Amino acid sequence: MRKFTPILFLSLILCEEAPKARKISQQLKIHNQIRTDNYYWMNQKDDEWVLNYLNQENIYRDKVLNHTKELKNSLYNEMISRIAKNENLPAFTLNEYEFRKIYKEENDYEIYQRRLISDKKSEWMSILDLNEFSEIYNYIDVGWIEPSPNGQYLAFGIDIVGNYRFYIKVINLITGELLNEHIPNTWGKCIWHPENNRFYYSEKDKTNRNSTIKEHWIGFNKSTDDKIIFEEKDEKFSVYLNQSKSKKYMFIGSESTNTTEFSFIDFEEKDLNIVKIMPRKEGHLYYPMIYNDLLYILTNKDHQVENKIITTSISNSSISNWTDFILPDNEHTFEDFIILKDHIICKARHNLNPYFHITNLKTDSTYTLDFDHELYYLDFKDNYNLNSKYFRFEISSPITPEIIYDYDLEENELITKYKRRLNKTYNFNKYKIERHYVPDRDNNVKIPLTLIFHKDFNLKNSQNPALIYGYGAYGSITDSYFVNSYISLLDRGVIIALAHVRGSGDLGRQWYIDGKMFQKMNSFTDFIDCTKYLLENNYTSSDKLFAQGTSAGGLLMGTVANLEPNLYKGMLIEVPFMDVITTMSDASIPLTTQEYEEWGDPKIRDYFDYMMKYSPYDNIEKKNYPSMFVTASYNDSQVGYWEPAKYVAKMREFKTDNNPIILSTDMTGSHSGPSGRYSGYELIALEYAFLLDQVGFIHQGSRTK
Repeated sequence: MRKFTPILFLSLILCEEAPKARKISQQLKIHNQIRTDNYYWMNQKDDEWVLNYLNQENIYRDKVLNHTKELKNSLYNEMISRIAKNENLPAFTLNEYEFRKIYKEENDYEIYQRRLISDKKSEWMSILDLNEFSEIYNYIDVGWIEPSPNGQYLAFGIDIVGNYRFYIKVINLITGELLNEHIPNTWGKCIWHPENNRFYYSEKDKTNRNSTIKEHWIGFNKSTDDKIIFEEKDEKFSVYLNQSKSKKYMFIGSESTNTTEFSFIDFEEKDLNIVKIMPRKEGHLYYPMIYNDLLYILTNKDHQVENKIITTSISNSSISNWTDFILPDNEHTFEDFIILKDHIICKARHNLNPYFHITNLKTDSTYTLDFDHELYYLDFKDNYNLNSKYFRFEISSPITPEIIYDYDLEENELITKYKRRLNKTYNFNKYKIERHYVPDRDNNVKIPLTLIFHKDFNLKNSQNPALIYGYGAYGSITDSYFVNSYISLLDRGVIIALAHVRGSGDLGRQWYIDGKMFQKMNSFTDFIDCTKYLLENNYTSSDKLFAQGTSAGGLLMGTVANLEPNLYKGMLIEVPFMDVITTMSDASIPLTTQEYEEWGDPKIRDYFDYMMKYSPYDNIEKKNYPSMFVTASYNDSQVGYWEPAKYVAKMREFKTDNNPIILSTDMTGSHSGPSGRYSGYELIALEYAFLLDQVGFIHQGSRTK
C-alpha cells in the first residue's frame, strides 16, 4: 500500500473534536457482492498514517476524559490497594525439588524459586526473576517453566512483544548462566526427554498456528537445525504437547474446535515411535491419560453431546476396545480430569456450579466434593506428582478471593494452602450473589443470569447503575471467579450482571452448539433478553445501564448495539472481533482457518449470508448508538488492532447522536492487555471512570464500611 505523509490533526489540537480517519475506498468482492470498506487501509501495520491515527485517538481519549482523572486515580488506587505487596504462592513438587512463585514489594512481576525437598530448612533459591527482564522489555509474559528431570536446567517460554509467540530460553541452574538457546515462534511449553539433554516443543507458523513438533538438543543453538518429529498439515488444527505424570510418555495432540486426535511416544523405547491412539473423526473430542499402562480417556464417543470416561489398553487403543468406565448423571457434565495415586478426579458441572467427582480405582467407590456457594469458580492447580495423596485445587467466587486447597484423598480432609489477602477494609459479607433464569424470547430455554450487588443498596431501583457482561463463544465457561476491580463498582452501587448466553459452555456442550455457526444469533438475542429482564424488573434503566464484552464478546457487543442500541447508555468493548466477513475470508490472518468450525467459512455462500446478518462492522447504520469505550492492542495476535480501529472510524461516520466514542490503543500490550500485576488496572480504572461519568455518578468515594 502507498504510504502517505501524515498530517497533523490541527482541529484536535484546537478543540475536542474526534479524529477523522481518512477514507480510501476498497472494494471487497465475494459471491458477486461488493462490500465497500473505506478503512481497509488501517491493517497496514507500522504505516506512518496508521501509527499517527492511533496515537491521535489516544490523545483524544485523554482530553475527553481529563475531567474524570480524579475518579480514575481513586479507582486505580483502590484496586491496587487490594493486592498484597508480598505474596508467596504455595510450593509444588517436581522430581527432587519443590518450586514456588513469589512477589516482592512493588515488583510488577513474579520471581520463581526452588529448594531441595530433602532439605526443608534450606533457603529458597531464586531461579528466574522476571523483573530483570522488565528493565529491558515493555511487555513480559512467561508461558511455562519446565525444569529438566535432573534439575540441571530450566527451560521457560517468554513473550516480549504481546503476540503470543514465545521464545524458549534455558538457564543452567547449577551455574546460574542463561544459555545461548533462543528458540523463536513457539507455544512456550516444552517437554524434556528423561536423558536431560534435549526437549520437544511446538513451533508456530506464519498464521500463529502451532503447526509442528520439533526436537531440540542443548548446545545446538540454531533452532532451524531442530528436527521435525511431527507436522500438522490440516490448517484447522493446532498441535501441542503434554506428558504423563509418570514422565514415561509424551502426548502429541492435534485439536480443532470440534475434533481431536492424540498420539503418544514411549520415552523408554530407543526410537521415537509415534503411536496413534485413535484417528481423528469429525466431531469426536477425546483427551487421554495413562495410568498403570492403561489409557483413560475423556470422550464424547458415540456422538454424545457430553463427555464420559472410558478405559482401554495401550497396546490396542482402537475404539472397538474401549470400555465405559465413568458415566455422568443426567444434566451433569465432565469437563476435565486428572489421575493421582489410584484416584481419578473429574471436574464436573451441574447447573453452572462445578464440583469434583472422585473415583477410587482400588475400591471402585465414588463420591463428590462440592461447595456451598451460590456461584463459584473451581479448577485444578499444580498437580504434578503422580503418587501424591493430595490433589490441589483453587476456588473463588465473585465476592470471595482465591483459596488454594490440598485435598487428602486418604483422609478426606481439606488443607488450606493459600488465601489471597486483601486490605483490611474488604468484607465479603457486604455483598450478595443471586442467580436468575430468564426465559428466552421463544420460551425454549431459560438463560442463567447472575447478579452481584452491595447489600446497602436497594436492588430494585431503576436509578441503579448496572454493568451486564457477556461472551458466548468457543464453549468457554463464564466462570464466576473473583474480579478485584468489580469491588470498586459494587461499592459505588453498581449492579454487576453476568449473562450466561448460548455459545458459552456454561450449561454443557449443547449450550455451546446452540450458539455457534448457524445458531449464532441465539447468543445475541439471549443477551438482549437478559438486558430486557433487568429493565423490566426495575433493577436499572436504559440511561444507567452499560454492557461489556471482550474479544468474541466484543462481537457480541457490536451486534447487540446494531440490533437494540436504545437499551444501553454505553458499552465497554474490549479488543473486539468486529469485521467478521473480511477477517474470516483471509486465511493469512492468525486463527482464521482454525475458526471455520466456530463461525463458518464465508467463501461458502450459506455461511456468508448468515454472517452478514450479524457482522458488527457490516451492519452499522445511520442511527443513534450508545456511548462507547473501545480498546485495541497494537501487537494483538488474536484480534488485529485494525478491527476496533475501523469500527470506531465507521461508527463515527454513521452514528447520528452526540454520544462519545473513545478508541484506546495499547501500543505495547497483548490481547490480554499490559503485562504485570499492576499495569492492567490503569486501563480498567479509565474504563470504569468513563462508565461512572456517563451514568451520572457523583464522585463521593466508595462504601467501605
